[in-house]
Amino acid sequence: MNRIVEPNYGADADGNRGIEQVFFEIDDDDTPEIQSQIIEYIESTEEIPEFPFTVYLIDPVSESDVELEIDPLEYFTKEGLQEIIDNLIEE
Repeated sequence: MNRIVEPNYGADADGNRGIEQVFFEIDDDDTPEIQSQIIEYIESTEEIPEFPFTVYLIDPVSESDVELEIDPLEYFTKEGLQEIIDNLIEE
């Protein structure tokens, strides 16, 4: 996950200027963790997750959880998700 910090030269409600904004971008290295969270959801609910699906990744700087909404179909095909459910039912 990429952490992007941008200065905000506006003011907050209290008039403080220069408050930094922090943004996060998912990168290819996050794919295994995201897929793991999708599979964990399917195993616990036996349902295909809908968009938006919330995943939790670790901020590389603060090491705190970051909540991100993703589309599960960007990481699995609909058929692939259904196959995971079918395999669970067979077990």
